[in-house]
Amino acid sequence: MINTNHIILIILMSICYSVLNYIYLNYSKKKDFLRTSSEYKLHKEKICNNGGLVFSLIFIIFFGYQSLTNGFILDWEKEIPRPEIFYIIFIFFFISAIVDQFYGLHPVYRLVIQITLVFISLSIIYFPITDFIPLKLEYLLVLYFWVYIINTTNFIDGIDGMMSVSNLNIYLNIILYSILTKTFSVAYEVSILLIPLTIIFLIFFNFPKAKMFIGDTGSIPLGFVNGFLIFTLISSGELFLAFAIFSYPFLDVTITLFIKTFIKKKLPWARLYDYFFLKPVIHHGRSHLYVLNFNILNSIMCLLSTYLVYSFNNKLYFLISISSSIILLLIFGKKR
Repeated sequence: MINTNHIILIILMSICYSVLNYIYLNYSKKKDFLRTSSEYKLHKEKICNNGGLVFSLIFIIFFGYQSLTNGFILDWEKEIPRPEIFYIIFIFFFISAIVDQFYGLHPVYRLVIQITLVFISLSIIYFPITDFIPLKLEYLLVLYFWVYIINTTNFIDGIDGMMSVSNLNIYLNIILYSILTKTFSVAYEVSILLIPLTIIFLIFFNFPKAKMFIGDTGSIPLGFVNGFLIFTLISSGELFLAFAIFSYPFLDVTITLFIKTFIKKKLPWARLYDYFFLKPVIHHGRSHLYVLNFNILNSIMCLLSTYLVYSFNNKLYFLISISSSIILLLIFGKKR
């Protein structure tokens, strides 16, 4: 499904991103657009925490080029309703994240913006996505969970490589699913564009010891994209796949928020640094690479799970991916 033009586009996009991000990293050092990661001193030296500026901008430019030239593999007009909304809302999420990153937005205002933008984005998902939930309730549930996915993606940007590998897990599983089932969708095309950017960011900028975090300017727009990809899968009847490939971030954040809100009686957005994947580094003196290695292993298990499901047509193999995520929680949360 990938032709020569797409290969050239991906190579050009990768080169542009690599060069511009290196320039921005050096510029950020000179202008001191840096700060320590947290009060727990997760990094001894200052680190650039707004690497999403270049990442999101490059995605906007090349995605926009594809839109204007009708260069997509598929006909987006036939695949999803109002495809232009996807592009416009991504830009608005990017702008709002810039404002939040550099000037700060109250969490309530940030939530209102996210709800409003996601509500508009409901028009790019085909409804109904199930045959057993009332349509109006479906709208509400998708709205709620899409906003939740955005913030979950943002919350896991705390350990070197963590968010990058988690996002790659989504994109690679979508590619594998598409190839095995010969079901090529807009989720497949978006994943193709994001994989090279994410790999470059992970290897050259975010691998331990990280030079850069993607920050709100990357995690918030990418969280919006992740939500789109997940609900595109669900609307295609792949609910279990959608949950499996996002199971670790979902379980970690959900359990942590439950403990924080209902047991510790704190606000959901209180910065307690209490997510499971942070515990080995903060409380047990482990390295960022220790956490990343387990996360990579979990992603490999997820890919194996997807391969087995669609090779043998048995959805019980999704238990491999979900079980792997649960085991990862137990490993990270284990008291020492």
